[in-house]
Amino acid sequence: MAVKFLDNLDLNDNQLLNARLENLASDPGSGNAGDIIFNTTSNIMKYYNGSDWISLTADTNFDNWILSDGSSSTTITSGATVAISQGVGMTTTLDTRTITVSLNEATSTVRGGIELFSDTDQSVAANSVTTTASRTYGLQLNSAGQGVVNVPWTDTSGMTSWTVTADSGGSVTVGDGQTVDWAGGTGITTAYSTPSGNRTVTITNARPFNNLTLASTTGSNSTISDQGTITIAAGTGITTTNNASGTVTIAATGSGSMSSFTVAGDSGSNQTISDGNTLTITGGTGIDTAASATDTLTIVPDFNEYGGGTPGENAAILFGVDGDMSNSEVRKAEVNEFKLSLFAPPAANINLNSKKIVSLLDPTAAQDAATKNYVDTNIVGNLVFQGGYNAATNTPDLDSSPSSSIKKGWSYVVTAAGSFFTETVEVGDFLIAQQDTPTTLAHWVTVQNNIGIATTTTPGIASFADASFAVSAAGEVTLDDTGVSAATYGSASAVPVFAVNAKGQVTSVTNTNISIAHTAITDFDTEVNTLIKAREFDGTNSGTGTSHTFTHNLGTRNVIVQLYDSSTYETVFAKVVRTSTSVVTVTTAASISAAAITAVITAID
Repeated sequence: MAVKFLDNLDLNDNQLLNARLENLASDPGSGNAGDIIFNTTSNIMKYYNGSDWISLTADTNFDNWILSDGSSSTTITSGATVAISQGVGMTTTLDTRTITVSLNEATSTVRGGIELFSDTDQSVAANSVTTTASRTYGLQLNSAGQGVVNVPWTDTSGMTSWTVTADSGGSVTVGDGQTVDWAGGTGITTAYSTPSGNRTVTITNARPFNNLTLASTTGSNSTISDQGTITIAAGTGITTTNNASGTVTIAATGSGSMSSFTVAGDSGSNQTISDGNTLTITGGTGIDTAASATDTLTIVPDFNEYGGGTPGENAAILFGVDGDMSNSEVRKAEVNEFKLSLFAPPAANINLNSKKIVSLLDPTAAQDAATKNYVDTNIVGNLVFQGGYNAATNTPDLDSSPSSSIKKGWSYVVTAAGSFFTETVEVGDFLIAQQDTPTTLAHWVTVQNNIGIATTTTPGIASFADASFAVSAAGEVTLDDTGVSAATYGSASAVPVFAVNAKGQVTSVTNTNISIAHTAITDFDTEVNTLIKAREFDGTNSGTGTSHTFTHNLGTRNVIVQLYDSSTYETVFAKVVRTSTSVVTVTTAASISAAAITAVITAID
């Protein structure tokens, strides 16, 4: 089977080398216009013009051909010229290999062709040829190029003229063959019809308007006659606009519809504020008002008006007795006359807003506030013993969610062994807080009691062998060097091999190249096949036509697209466009049926 191309093959102006046409012993029954074959029986190249196979001579050397007019002929040899001459009333034109012979339209001075007025046969017999004077009429062409003859005649059997008159404008005589146009006027339409064969002109009043009456809630009614004018006038707060298309727009120029509102106070009579009036809010003693843009009124107290002093110095404040601000109970006092001791005890905590209390005396009672100097003198530098600590139960809570009240210097003695943060403590150990609110082991000092020699099960004091460890003067313990070079071992193609002694120390390291058969790796082939399959797509075209979309969703345009015939499994070729990172579009020159081709798409990123 031949390789199938489902789309046109564009050689991009390159040569087709070592090619030959399809060889057939006989012409196919049909084909597509433009198909080319070589008939091996006649040794003739042929092309299909859409209906027949046309031969192309196998002899490329042209000798002669015969030109005939039906009665005589002549031989036209190779290289000779045939001239198609124009005859009387004829025109010839040459376009590439096409000669067009046209018949000119006849005029009064040039012979040519004309068009019949009608193809219908005339049933009336023609008159005999006559030599009677004034009975010969010339042939003319109408605007369509048809031959016509105008034969004048006089109808003596009917009306020759009549008169048309009207309400005004006089009268006119209508002669035989003339036309009367019954034209409509303003509000008048005319229509021509032939009911029952009669010729009728109907005149209709298109606008049967006489007059109308215009009325309003006040004033006198008005009569609007035919073609009279109604004027819609604007008034206060009202505008009218005519758009010249039969629409009048009435609009209000104001913003709202309120006419008045009422203002009331604690005393006095209510006041009505009518539309256009001004409402003034006047300040009183200790009260100022100020108007500002936009539509804002600000009311503020003015304490200067109570005492006449400067704010913060001698300004006065009004106080009511037991909250009663009636005139008989109001008291006035200067601001600097008020003492904090005069106020009642606070009912809640006092927030000093990050400010200090200064000039405070040393405390004498248990609940008195203490100064910094008092605390520094009596507490700082001393341990404050808080009692025992049960490390088994974390009682009191020191390492889980310790209280924020724990202070620097607070100390505890361990009464039951257990874990304190990450450290094991024993009975008799002493715990000292190094800062306020300690939350980690580093915030505490642990003073251990009765530390013995360490055993395999008991922490304690230990020593280190010279063969494996080194101890500095500061007591730092390090491992002895085993002689293995410090380096990075292993690579993409090699794995490190370690030698370890009985103590777990690395004594040597070598690299060994990686050489593993794929069969030795569990599920290697399955995993590789799974990875490859995840980067592949296959499917058939979903519909009939020339454009077919394959959605692969591989996330890249770097894909290899292979097409094959779904029936014969032969590879086929078509136009392939990687439309997006998810879609490939395949185009064929001719329509194909659904599922005719299968696309195999492989991502190569």
